[in-house]
Amino acid sequence: MSTSGTPQKRISRKEAESYIPTFVENVGKSDFLLELRQRRLRETPKEERNLLVVGDHGTGKTTTLIGYLRERLNDPSIGFRDEADWSLKSGQIYRFIPIYGASVNRPQLENQVELATHGSGGADHSFVLLEGVEEAFARGLGGVLEPMLGHPDVTTYATARTLEDGRRGEVDSGTDKSSKSRIDRLRAFISKFPVRKRTALPEPEELFGLLKLRMEKWGIGHDSDQTIRLLVRKSGCVVPYALGALIEALGEADSVNDPRLTYDLVTRYEPDPLVF
Repeated sequence: MSTSGTPQKRISRKEAESYIPTFVENVGKSDFLLELRQRRLRETPKEERNLLVVGDHGTGKTTTLIGYLRERLNDPSIGFRDEADWSLKSGQIYRFIPIYGASVNRPQLENQVELATHGSGGADHSFVLLEGVEEAFARGLGGVLEPMLGHPDVTTYATARTLEDGRRGEVDSGTDKSSKSRIDRLRAFISKFPVRKRTALPEPEELFGLLKLRMEKWGIGHDSDQTIRLLVRKSGCVVPYALGALIEALGEADSVNDPRLTYDLVTRYEPDPLVF
């Protein structure tokens, strides 16, 4: 029977749900993680080129990029706000700008692009995290983004679940559809990201190790390693699905009993969010 040490302050379920891992906590052998590890060794932050990351839900696109940028800019506060922010903790002045392709409207996006390219106000470089780039393109906003994607003082990290939506639904009133096919427009747009990588789910042993480390960090005990392996199988190696059981364990703890991942809890736990 194994237990984990209790942290100085027990993490709450809310804190666990919003927890963003440090970059070194990420697991997997995807080309995406390899690319980021090589960047840390070979380039300064300002030298980094635009990066497009494509992958399914649960493969850690956004959280990995936020953890990576927190390390690169030496600023653990990056990613807490849904608006542009400064980073001053690395000895240089950087601007971090999150953009949400599924919800941003054209005037908002125009302001964000202007801020990244010309409104730096003394910043040495702007870093943009563009979530749902395929949705922005499908909504006809590709042309608004292009000046930012080609700017030498801006590095854009974009995420997408698939590029199929962009192929099917792109509508841009500023584009001559009679002269160029939709797929050609998409190719031209994606070419603004010279580095394009895919994510992948971790292998079972990698997820097993991640869960043990996270449980130790969060002060969660467990009755046996087989319980953790059962959780790995039930989650299908989708990290957020597996972590949901740890959050359930935190919820079952009280002021007397420490949180504990048990076989009974994992057996009852349903990782699929569509099943409740």
